Amino acid sequence: MQSKRKTKKKSPLIPIIIIVLLIIGAILIINGKRNSNYDGDSLIGTFLYEEGKTKYTFKEDGTGKMTSNSFKYDYKYKTEGEMLIIDFNDDTVHDATYSYELNDGILKLVSKEGTVSINQEYILKKENK
Repeated sequence: MQSKRKTKKKSPLIPIIIIVLLIIGAILIINGKRNSNYDGDSLIGTFLYEEGKTKYTFKEDGTGKMTSNSFKYDYKYKTEGEMLIIDFNDDTVHDATYSYELNDGILKLVSKEGTVSINQEYILKKENK
């Protein structure tokens, strides 16, 4: 007696569709991260002071740039605890130390050593790209 059972042929289309959707999802996630430097709790990025007239850019490699009007000053920076230390490459610009707090894209700097007025507070907003 022969079995009358029919075996279903599995369609290769469903696994192919799943793989394509996973690849598309991965590409979208990677592009989304690459095109956005906004992380409100990271010092890496660009911060704006006085409605964008002055910009401080902090790079991952510990370098940065301050731009204000037509002036551009490169610097090296480091953090030690709650202190931000900026060492300008140009010797005519005073190096500066600030205490800092960073919460949801708002950088609060309080001037310390090397600044014109000690304990002056500056509020900078992270540029959202």
